Amino acid sequence: MGGPKTFHGEYIEGSFRAHQVPLPGAKSDPEQLNALQSWLESYKPHELFDRNGSPIPEILNIIPTEAKKIGLRREANENYKPLDIPDWERLAVEKGSQQSCMSVVAELLHDVIERCVCYLHMLMMLIWFLQEPCYFPDLLSR
Repeated sequence: MGGPKTFHGEYIEGSFRAHQVPLPGAKSDPEQLNALQSWLESYKPHELFDRNGSPIPEILNIIPTEAKKIGLRREANENYKPLDIPDWERLAVEKGSQQSCMSVVAELLHDVIERCVCYLHMLMMLIWFLQEPCYFPDLLSR
C-alpha cells in the first residue's frame, strides 16, 4: 500500500497519489496525522519490533548468514561495471520552474542509453573483427 485507501473522498491507494506524499499536511493537520497513524498501524509494527525498536527474533532468524547473502557473493558483483553517466548538472532547472521532472529524467536516461548503445556497437564490431580475420589478413600477419 502507498497510503490510506482514501482521504476526504479522494482515492490514494492505487492512484497517482500513492506515488507522492500521501498526506502532505500530516505535520500540521490533526486529521491527516490520525489518518497517517492509522495507516501505519495497519502494518502492526508492535508484532514486528520489540519495545526498543529492534526486529523481533522471528524476523532476525530469517535473515541469511553472511555466506548466503547474494550481494556479498563474488559471483553477484564480479562483472559489475558502472554506467558511463553524462554530466547531469547541465539538466538542472531553476527552483520553482514549471519544467517537468519526467522530461528532464527522460533526457538523462536517453543520454545514458545512447552511450551504452554506442559501447555495445563498438563491442559488437570488435567481436565481428576477431571472428572474421579473413577480411584483414595483412593486419593479422604483422
